[in-house]
Amino acid sequence: MTDMTEFSPDHSSSWLKLMTAYEQYRQALFYWIKEDNTVKYEDLRIELEPPVLSKERDLLRRLLVVNFLSGSDIWDADNTISLIQDALTEVALTEHVEISCLARKALQKIKNTSKRKAIAEKIMNRAAAEAKKEKPDYDIFHNGCLLLLDLNRRNEYLDFIGCYKEFIFLAYGLDEEDLKEMLNALPQKAR
Repeated sequence: MTDMTEFSPDHSSSWLKLMTAYEQYRQALFYWIKEDNTVKYEDLRIELEPPVLSKERDLLRRLLVVNFLSGSDIWDADNTISLIQDALTEVALTEHVEISCLARKALQKIKNTSKRKAIAEKIMNRAAAEAKKEKPDYDIFHNGCLLLLDLNRRNEYLDFIGCYKEFIFLAYGLDEEDLKEMLNALPQKAR
């Protein structure tokens, strides 16, 4: 570790503690980002994949991880997030609103078109499986709709609402007008 930046002693003790902690965080992040992809994948997989058997998932810890991934601190975000895009997509589709929103924000950092297309396919497959259930989780359809919009997947969005419109309506009370407004918010050239 390098020497810490010196701040004026005129600052409050809270400010000095905050800046010291932030600088230590940035240094630790620098070293973690330089880890091999298998190490980063394993660290993220442990937190994002569904819990094994009786092990309970910790929502606060999961919130912390997706908040970290959705933030601006990771400078190789496309690579890091791509490592766990399947698990993160599942989190975006199934988790509580706050966690789902942060997972969607993190997935937006993936710029590679083929990876975004793979996420769109996962959304379509997950929704198809959910639609066959006797008691489907309607949030998956709502969150899938939003994730397709976030990824600018216009064609998949149109297919999705064509197939699952009723499920989307049941999730959060969206109606035909809402879906049109959402579509109009997409850039025309979105694929």
